[in-house]
Amino acid sequence: LISALEDIVLNKTKFHITTVCLSVGILGDEVLTINEVINNVIDEGILVVIAAGNNGLEPNSLNKLASNKKAIVVGAINDRDQITTYSSIGKIIDEDQPNEVIKPDLVAPGGSKIKGHRSIVGTNLENETSAYFGTSIATAVVSGAIQLLIEAKWKNWTSWNSLNTTELAKIVKATLLMTATETQLNREEDPETDEIESNYSPNTNYGGKDIHEGYGRLNIEAAIDALTKNISIEIIESTFNLTSSGINPLEKHVYARRITLEPKKQYLFNLTVEQSSATIDMYLYSNETNKFGDQY
Repeated sequence: LISALEDIVLNKTKFHITTVCLSVGILGDEVLTINEVINNVIDEGILVVIAAGNNGLEPNSLNKLASNKKAIVVGAINDRDQITTYSSIGKIIDEDQPNEVIKPDLVAPGGSKIKGHRSIVGTNLENETSAYFGTSIATAVVSGAIQLLIEAKWKNWTSWNSLNTTELAKIVKATLLMTATETQLNREEDPETDEIESNYSPNTNYGGKDIHEGYGRLNIEAAIDALTKNISIEIIESTFNLTSSGINPLEKHVYARRITLEPKKQYLFNLTVEQSSATIDMYLYSNETNKFGDQY
């Protein structure tokens, strides 16, 4: 694995490499050296996306590599936007320290192994496609989403590579995280176990991060909008419709735009919600990130 990662850095320009997708299970407890190599890959402007693991509620179930602070760590949701039974519970890295980080970072579709739920399905038996589930699938989804973001904002490899890709990679990561939304749903139940999986459900932190879903579920369209669409400060009113995951997981959950503000000037933002029972939050993020690529 170390050799492969080193080759990726060496061949970044030759093969136009922007992202590494890592779905690695058991590596033992000593992953310090591998994490150092992963950090080097990320510092070279290549995003690294790591599967959280399929160990569910087991103690210390998070994939050992998923403790990397700079990487994007991905858990899995089912077709109803619930955290899947198998998606590993995360943890707080360096808890109570200035550089404390919570993993996973977000969740994405990974299919479900529960009867009656849809998996990631191959529909043609003659083209060697298969049905699978796992955080590895969710990780591949996020890796693909990154390519969509890069193409939408920077158009092609030449434009991307002509800039500081180390900083751009942080911006892409932060954009994915800032446009993720909390599912506000219980973890799916597994009828084959006596465990009450719903006791291990995401918190309702309203913008915070937790060990079950990170910042929440991936929203590709909103992430693209956050990179490519602007809203003028002169606009008096902007109307949009949002739907929660609990009502319809396929509807839009986020409205995201870029806005330019002047320093030392006061601004007033009002958010009016027509449905009194709904909870909608407004967040204003910086165009910069911290050293791990998380948003401010």
